[in-house]
Amino acid sequence: MVEGAASTTRATIVAAMPIIDDETSYVRRLELAADPETSSWQLAALADDPDPEVRSAVAVNPSASRLNVLRLQRDPDPAVRAAVTERLGIGA
Repeated sequence: MVEGAASTTRATIVAAMPIIDDETSYVRRLELAADPETSSWQLAALADDPDPEVRSAVAVNPSASRLNVLRLQRDPDPAVRAAVTERLGIGA
């Protein structure tokens, strides 16, 4: 793939994403984290959300990348780690 084309594609994707920032409400962040249609870019950002319920929703979202799910396996919150266990089918 041509470097310029890759950059353009990524820039297009990033420009089309709804902004997730400190002003995005908890309810909206939770909705995005649980929605299978949420982009991988947004789910990666939501995996770092300060709220453990949002991170748990990312962990069980079927569209979340395996890398993000495995990263959440080391989350300090036990509920998030339990969500990862559920997603990965560990101990089932």
